[in-house]
Amino acid sequence: MSDDEALSPPKRSGTSDPGAHDLANASDSEDHFSDAQSAPLSPGASPIPKTRVEKVDDEPSYGEVPGTEAYRLREGDAEPDEIAIQEKNSSEASSTADSAPKSPVIPRTVVEEAPGDSGPHSEEFLEKRKADAPADLIVKPDGETEEGGSSALPFDIPDFDGLDGEDVLQAVDPYLNTLFPPESLDVSSPPPLTKENPIFITPRSASLWSQLVAPPPLAPPDWIRSRIRRLFLVSLGVPVDLDEILPASKQKKLVLPSLQVPSGSPRTSSDSRSVSRVRAEANASSTSVDSKGKPTASSKRKGPPPVPDLDLVSAKQLCTTTDEALNGMTDDELKAHVDRLRAMEETAKEVLEYWTKKTDEKIGDREAFEGVIENLVKHARKVRK
Repeated sequence: MSDDEALSPPKRSGTSDPGAHDLANASDSEDHFSDAQSAPLSPGASPIPKTRVEKVDDEPSYGEVPGTEAYRLREGDAEPDEIAIQEKNSSEASSTADSAPKSPVIPRTVVEEAPGDSGPHSEEFLEKRKADAPADLIVKPDGETEEGGSSALPFDIPDFDGLDGEDVLQAVDPYLNTLFPPESLDVSSPPPLTKENPIFITPRSASLWSQLVAPPPLAPPDWIRSRIRRLFLVSLGVPVDLDEILPASKQKKLVLPSLQVPSGSPRTSSDSRSVSRVRAEANASSTSVDSKGKPTASSKRKGPPPVPDLDLVSAKQLCTTTDEALNGMTDDELKAHVDRLRAMEETAKEVLEYWTKKTDEKIGDREAFEGVIENLVKHARKVRK
């Protein structure tokens, strides 16, 4: 194709006038008029659309039955150019193909390593790299490939198909406790620190820590010398013997609010007996001192007898011995078993006797103190009157 033909405009079609060939032969006085409809149809005109009706079966549908009202109303509608009946199998196959879910395409991550050493990285860089997903394929600089590790789930997903209600609750119980922790947590106490614990720098720090966490030495309560008893007696107006309460080196002059007892109201015999009994108990529970305030060697305080040792675990095991176990024992084993039972019985009797005496002593002390307090209250009422 030449350059002139490539640059020339395209030829126009449909512009020729059928009456133009008569202009050369006609005279100048004759006029010829033509319109656009006289031109032949151009081949590029728009096609006329066809009406196509597709039916699922060959039975008459609504408006196709003659004699009905719908048929009369559809008489003015245009007639379709084509009527096609679709087959059932093809429609079902197409619907099944359309409804089938399409599996999504999972992209594959490929990492190509650059040649050379990248050098050391900072801790912040390494922490950020932990959040990246592992690559599916790693390509080395020398062309070798390596499959990346797939990240495993932190926990196994249980199969709930073959589980009933209780099994399902048991399977999800740890996860529910993690999401909704219970009010009371079974938290075990930390083990005690040993002296050889490496957290202490020097042995002195370990000894200071042991002294700091050690419980303070607590003396057993002494009711006779207690401050509560002394204040109680003072509030009732009862004279208090300081020799029974305070040691000789700490004696102080105590001014009582009501020490003057009228001569008209002498102390009753029951009051004197109660006070003498309290003094006797105070003397029995306290050590005597000499004039210099030092305790004498003859008056040593005797402590209560020790509690008999009874192994409750062994006693329970001996008592729960079954008949089958006894039938399987030999004569020597039976004799040894009987001896153990007798020894355990004697120990149990000693323990029972010990605690019975302790109970009786406590009951007697309670009755004595109640009697003293009752007499003191009566005496205070008489003095106030």
